[in-house]
Amino acid sequence: MTNFPYSANKPAAVIFATLFGLAMTIHIFQAARARAYFLALLVLAAEMEVLGYGFRFVSIAVDPQHWPVAMSQVTLMVSPAILSAQACIVAGRMMSYIDPNSSLMPHNIVIKIFIFFHVAFLLVQGTGTSLLTSSDEPSESRINLGRAILAGGLSTQILASLVFIAIIIKFESKGRRLAAGKVKDLRQLFVAFYVSETFIIGRSIYRTIEFATFNPANQGYLYYHEWPLYVFDAAPILIALTLFNFVHPVAHLPRDTGHSVTGESRHHWWSKGQKYTAQSTLVSQDMPMERV
Repeated sequence: MTNFPYSANKPAAVIFATLFGLAMTIHIFQAARARAYFLALLVLAAEMEVLGYGFRFVSIAVDPQHWPVAMSQVTLMVSPAILSAQACIVAGRMMSYIDPNSSLMPHNIVIKIFIFFHVAFLLVQGTGTSLLTSSDEPSESRINLGRAILAGGLSTQILASLVFIAIIIKFESKGRRLAAGKVKDLRQLFVAFYVSETFIIGRSIYRTIEFATFNPANQGYLYYHEWPLYVFDAAPILIALTLFNFVHPVAHLPRDTGHSVTGESRHHWWSKGQKYTAQSTLVSQDMPMERV
């Protein structure tokens, strides 16, 4: 029994594995050069995509062996949740840098909540995907359970992402009143965040429809054709990921935590034990890098 209900395209898998590999390499270089270890999830998300399309190529080459396609599905499903969690961390840095009090609720609580959600979504999607791919011929009940878990998890992720975007939009609006010039300087990073999250949400909508319309008897158009995978999943995630190559957070934010536009020293939940003085915000190596 073949792994694919169509003639799968090897070159497409190679192309996207290569493109994601290039984006990952650049992210590693940028993060290492700036010592921006808080951006590690960008590298991890890119790595998952490389593995996903790499395993997809292998699964086409060794079809009908099942294990590569299972690995491909799992890695491709969890990567966007990792990328979205990274976007939350970047947004948290922006909130802290401008004014934590401009958020609808304490910014550290906001970021904790949404990172927790994305970790939960990652686990849910991994579980649902494993139910669908853990055997060559899963039972109908197993398929229905897996797709229900995936569709429900993705729908919830979409809702959570929309709420988070609304919070950031409100924060940006209020932040302009405190430090209009600095918020303007961060506008590119805000736009990159919004665009990245929009592409991730678009991909999640595609996957939700795919799993909602899939069933053993009538596999559904999206599952039965290969091109939607690359148009509605691979391409949006590649754009969302590479946006942060061009609009790199460290080019707009301090490398280290504890800085603010007002020169105020702060502690953060992710930097326990670190201390900063107001003067430290004036040290050039701790401020946003002009180029990364």
